[in-house]
This record gives sequence, structure tokens and C-alpha cells, in this order.
Amino acid sequence: MENNRLRMVTSKYKDIREMALRTLISYLSLGTLWFIYSEPIGSLLGNADSSGPENIAGIIFIFLSAFTVHSIFIKKLSALENLELSSSDELMEFEDYKKLKRDSSIYEQYDILKKKVYSLSKYDQLTGMLNRYTFAEKVDDYIISNMGRNSKFALIYVDIDNFNLINDALGHDCGDMLLKKMSRSLEDSMGNTSNIGRLGGDEFLILLEDASTERIKEKASEILESVRRPWNCGQHEIYITASIGIAKYPDDGKNFVTLLKNSDTANFHAKETGKDKFCFYSTSIRENTMKNAHMVNQIRYAIDNNEFLLYYQPQINLSTGEIDGVEALIRWLHPKKGFVPPMDFIPFAEETGYIYNIERWVLQKAFKQRNLWADKYNKDIKMSVNLSGKSVMQPEAVEVISEIVKKRPSALKYFSLEITETAVMANLKNAVENLEKIKELGIEIALDDFGTGYSSLTYLKKLPIEVLKIDKSFTDFVSNKKGDEIIVESVITLAQNLGLDIVVEGIETKEQLGFFKSRGCNIGQGYLFSKPLPPSEIEELLLANKIFSLS
Repeated sequence: MENNRLRMVTSKYKDIREMALRTLISYLSLGTLWFIYSEPIGSLLGNADSSGPENIAGIIFIFLSAFTVHSIFIKKLSALENLELSSSDELMEFEDYKKLKRDSSIYEQYDILKKKVYSLSKYDQLTGMLNRYTFAEKVDDYIISNMGRNSKFALIYVDIDNFNLINDALGHDCGDMLLKKMSRSLEDSMGNTSNIGRLGGDEFLILLEDASTERIKEKASEILESVRRPWNCGQHEIYITASIGIAKYPDDGKNFVTLLKNSDTANFHAKETGKDKFCFYSTSIRENTMKNAHMVNQIRYAIDNNEFLLYYQPQINLSTGEIDGVEALIRWLHPKKGFVPPMDFIPFAEETGYIYNIERWVLQKAFKQRNLWADKYNKDIKMSVNLSGKSVMQPEAVEVISEIVKKRPSALKYFSLEITETAVMANLKNAVENLEKIKELGIEIALDDFGTGYSSLTYLKKLPIEVLKIDKSFTDFVSNKKGDEIIVESVITLAQNLGLDIVVEGIETKEQLGFFKSRGCNIGQGYLFSKPLPPSEIEELLLANKIFSLS
């Protein structure tokens, strides 16, 4: 029935179009014949004013007017046809709906599916909260409905700290369970569940209406406090914290997109400055974020344009005063800023992943430099290179290192990789596996900055290390209170009992040198001996066979 109706409508308008085309052709034919024969007829009737050019102009006029009228007619006709077809479609949909409703089982399935589609479009399927798009509409609608009322509110951006570690360690099921419980906790804190949404992952958004600065602070503190407690995920009990970024309307944005961006910026600042805290958005934070983004771009440019250099700090044998080895330390010679301190760019390189490119270059450069010195001065000095926590965790790190050192296997015993305690604690099992593989290559592993991180005996026993480097902060204890020196002596005794060689960092005074030398420490480095030097100055020391004073 419906198909017959469609065919009738289509056929009717086809006939009208054909009739319009025949009318156009007839009009053009008659008009053209008239102007062709108008001059002879005019002559017979005694009219001598008829001329050729006027006839041509008349023919052009007929064609233009005919096609213009025809185009307008066809356009209107198409609109009428579409309208009638649309009415037919609606009628068919209505007929289908009536049939559907008569079959109750199909109608029930249709109704369930319809509600499911609505839910998917409006709500987060894991937590049942408003999803990002619905929440965005709510905020923008709130802004529009309160225009002219001098209304103020806050957009609160809540992000669980280190949530990825929970997923990695305990699995995504545990992570999902935690997110559900977190959403219920937020609803309990806020009371008004319609003003809370899930942005995605471990990020939640809260619209706090008519909020003064003091009320915002109270709510943010309340949320943080509600998170700081044991959470049960199946058989596991975990402790978490959250970071909060806050943007206020209208000071920090006049629409959802701007408020979201600025609350995210504030949240990032809260995480950067310690986590487990809340932070209000400000222009200074934005400027700092822009500065950081600019720094990341400059790092990329520095990698591509070879702006990084290696300096080397001598490591001295505390028994002979000879140079036992050097530690390779990266420097960035910026074309405008000059030397940029490592702490100003290494964290950004780690965060963006550029650290892999940088460390690959450092490993290649340091290994090549060590071999060059060995050949030139017939002296097998040790080369120590720092390895970041991110690289330690990468399975590819073993392949990269193996590829670099395979050209000269005999030099492996003079190559040492330094790792920090905090670098391996995020995933100790993975770190130990990778370090074991690196050690199997014949490369020495040293634990750097001991005493500044976890300093756990359990971790110390599990790590496949051969050298323990005492951090400068411990070295500074010497010549302070007697209790401080006892702590340093305990660390030295511990390392010796574990059969580890000891490298003392940050030796700056004769007193410190005497203290560590008398307690049997093997190697020392620090400004008492030498600051980090460019390759040419290290070569001068090697050429002179420099012996440093130990008295």
C-alpha cells in the first residue's frame, strides 16, 4: 500500500515535469519562428523598420525568459514533491508504529532499546553519572538561564592521583570498582547528584552553584578528605588521594569549554605541586603552563638541532688519587638562553617521552667517548651514565643498550648505568627484570642518590646492583652533629656488608674526604676534586696522568 502511494506521487510529478518541458519547447519554437519570419511579413504589410539585429535580440530574450520561468517552476515543483513524499514517510512511520504497538512483545523490545539509546547519549555507563556532553549542556544552560542575575558558580575538576598504577597492579576490574565507589562518595559529598558528571577515565566534574570562595574551599576540602581513606576492591585494600582544579564563573570563563580548560590547568598544577590538594585557576598558573608547553617545544627543537652536550665529572680512586672513571652529565646549550640546568628540562622530557631520544643519544655519545679515550690514552676508565625511571621500565631499553654496546664487547666492564631508588619503586618487579638483563650484558648497575628515596633494605637486596652511590645530602652530614655522622657510617657499613662498592658524591671539603677515606670508601667525586668538565678538559687531565691530592 505504502509503495503504491509512493509510485503514484512520483508518477504524478514526472508527468507534470514532462508537460512543463513540452510547453517550454513549444514556446521556444513558436517564438523563434515568429522572429525569423517577422521581417518578410512586415514587408508585405508595408512595415520597413524591421531589422536583423532586433530579431536576434528578441530571440535571446525569448530563450532567457523561457529558461528562467522553467527553472523557477521546476524548483517549486520539487519542493511540493518532497513535501508530499515526506508526508507519505510520516504516514508510513505512523502505520509501522501502530503495527508495532499491536505486537506487545516487539513494542516492549523497541521501548527498551529506545531507553537504552537515550541512556547511552546522556549518562556514563560505568557510574550512571551525567556524561561529558550532557554535563556540558547543563553548565551552558545554567549560564544562559542565570544571565543578568550576577550569578557565580564553580566548576570543580576532580582527578584521582596515580590511578593508572591501580589499573596496572590490580587490573581494570578493580579500577572500575573504585570508580563506581568514588562516584557514590562524590554524590554523598555534594548531595545534588544532577550536578556531578564523569569526564572520562578517573576524572569527575562538579557544578557548585552560587558558591563563594569560602564555600568552594570547604567543599573541595571535604571531597579530598572523603577520598583519603581505605577503599576495598575485592580482596585488596588500597589508599588513594585526589587532586582538584577549580575554575570560577565568570572570572575564569564564560562558557563550559573555557571553564573546563582552566579547571584542568588548575588540576594539573595541583598534581605538579604535590597532589592531594586543591588549586584555584589563575593567570599565573596559565602562564606557567604556557611556559611549560613552550619548553617542551624547545626540547624537541634541541634534539633535532644537536643543542645537547655531555660534560664529565671525574670519579677519583680514594686510595691512589687517580681518575678511576667519569660520570656523564647532560648539558643543554640553548642558542639564546645559554646553559639550561638539567632540572629545568629533564622532568618535561620524561613527561613527554622525549627522554628516550635524549638518553639514546647520551648512551651512544658516552660509550663512543669512553672508547676514544681508552684508545688514545691507553687507559681503561669507567664511564657512568644515568638512566631514567621511564627507560628502566621499558622492555626496549635492553635492546637499545645492547645495540649500542655490541660493537665493542670488551668495553662493557667499564660501562656503568646509574639508577635512582624512586625510579624503580613504581614497578619493582619490572625494573628488576630489565636490570637483570642489562647486567647479563656485562654492564655494571649502580644505585644513585641512596638515602633520598625509600632506602628500604628489602629493595636494596632485590635490586641487581654492584655499586651504591651515597648522595650529597648524606655527605653534607659529615662535620655536622655526631648523630648525623653515625647515620652515614651505618649506610657505609650496610653497603660493605652487602659486598657493594661505594661511590661518594658531593665531596667538597678535606674533612669529608678524610671521613670517607678512613672508612674504606672506594671512589669519590665532588667539587673538591673537579666540577663537571667538557671533553677537552678531561683529556688534559688524562694526558697529564693527573693524581689528585688525598691529604
